[in-house]
Amino acid sequence: DNRIGDEGLVALANVLGAPPPEVSALGAAMAGSGGLGTTGYGTGAFGGSGGFGHTGTAQMSSFGNTLIAGGTDGSNEATAKYHECLSVARRSILDMSLAILTNRDPEHRKDALARIRDNVQQLAACIDKNVALPKLRVLQLANSGGTVLGIGRIEDTLQVNSRLERLVLEQNDHRVTGTASLVGSLPVNATLRHLSLSQCRLGTHGILELAKGLMLNQTLESLSLRGNEVGPNAATALAGVLSQSTSLRAVNLNACHLVDEAGVALAASLATNTSLESLHLRDNSLRESSGRAFVEHLRKHTRLTQLNLELNSIDFRFLATISQMLDRNLRIREKAKPQHYRRRIEQLESCRREVADLELTLQKNRAEKDEMRRKQAEVLQELEDARGEEEERMRALEAQLEATRTERVQVNAEVERLDAELATVTAEGDFEVSQILSRIAALDERMRHHQRHIQGAQYKVDAFEEKANRELATARAELDKAEKARASASLLASAARRNLDSFTLSMKATEDVLPGGSEPRRRRVQQRSADPLKRRGGPGARRGSPG
Repeated sequence: DNRIGDEGLVALANVLGAPPPEVSALGAAMAGSGGLGTTGYGTGAFGGSGGFGHTGTAQMSSFGNTLIAGGTDGSNEATAKYHECLSVARRSILDMSLAILTNRDPEHRKDALARIRDNVQQLAACIDKNVALPKLRVLQLANSGGTVLGIGRIEDTLQVNSRLERLVLEQNDHRVTGTASLVGSLPVNATLRHLSLSQCRLGTHGILELAKGLMLNQTLESLSLRGNEVGPNAATALAGVLSQSTSLRAVNLNACHLVDEAGVALAASLATNTSLESLHLRDNSLRESSGRAFVEHLRKHTRLTQLNLELNSIDFRFLATISQMLDRNLRIREKAKPQHYRRRIEQLESCRREVADLELTLQKNRAEKDEMRRKQAEVLQELEDARGEEEERMRALEAQLEATRTERVQVNAEVERLDAELATVTAEGDFEVSQILSRIAALDERMRHHQRHIQGAQYKVDAFEEKANRELATARAELDKAEKARASASLLASAARRNLDSFTLSMKATEDVLPGGSEPRRRRVQQRSADPLKRRGGPGARRGSPG
């Protein structure tokens, strides 16, 4: 409960050998105060009782800055390859189906996990193991006040750190990213023995991911998930892990909201488990089916000696039977101790023989080392000679470089002169181009004006032709009418002339008969007489004689 926060967790992870972070902006989390400030870590990690403070920050940075600082192209390539292998391994583990976890056939499970193990081996090959690590074996960070950033970096250290044996991360929130860091760390770690994730809010999904990582880990002996909600699928996955594990000796699932189905699955895992000695299932929702399953499988399982089923709804008859079977297992364990010691003595004898072989190998290696030292001295002498020759070549190259620099200065001066001339020519050309463009613009404007004028004139011509055609059509109609009238008049004139000629001939024919002849004005009028008869006499009575 030291509440060191993300800054302290990241700095501590660097000391413990955390690999390069996946996010390059990790340092932004430590910006602001410039480090850990006066926040103390408490007692235990590096000795003392006052915490790290400013001195501790500098000490931790000196250990860990080489792991995350940018370096040469080779280190960048190695970092990129590491992250690629980590992503592939983590994805292959997370894509593992629940059927693989619950498969009881070892051969089938081995075939299904072969590809995943290859990815894990590639990841292990990418991790730098030659890192100076502190001699820290137990790390307790319960309720540290960190988020997934700091806790995830602590969990990432398990990929590199080969000394840490106990890690306590109780009461640290894992809701955002779950156990993604542990999924990538547990398969490649071979030294961690005890892991506590009590009250970390893992949830069913997080525990399911954790089970997939535990499936590839063969060294973890104690696991505590107390206070996390474990759904049926997560419980089935944990049961699958227990059924094939050869290292897990103690599992704590107290207050995990386990239902009866989960209890049955956990009990069924005892059928093939050969290592589990302690199983805590206190304060869950287990019922008679779970009790009956434990009774059935404990008949053949003789390894389990502790099974806590308090605060569950299991019948006392089952509890009494289970207690008797646990006592039986405890007696079997006590009787098997001498045999265990004999096996241990044989292991020590085997180790003694291996030590003798290693001493012979060490002597051979020392002789080879002396020979290599002699060869190294010869190579160093050759290196000194090569350095002298290299210095001579360097002096010659420096003289050549100086001459080249002089020529470069001259060339630069010539280039500047040519640039100035080019600028002048370019300015003149730009001016002429602008003049020509202005003239072209003026000509274009005049062309557009003439074009508009031509279009107007063409419009007028078209209008005039249309009007002229209409007037010409009207004139032609009137001409046709006048021609018709003229023809009619000619006909009338001819008829009148003929009539006149006929009349003239008639007049000439009657000239002798008419008084006055051809000149009627000269006809004679007779004198009036008193005699009425004479007045009504012949024609000659009305006119007198001419003359």
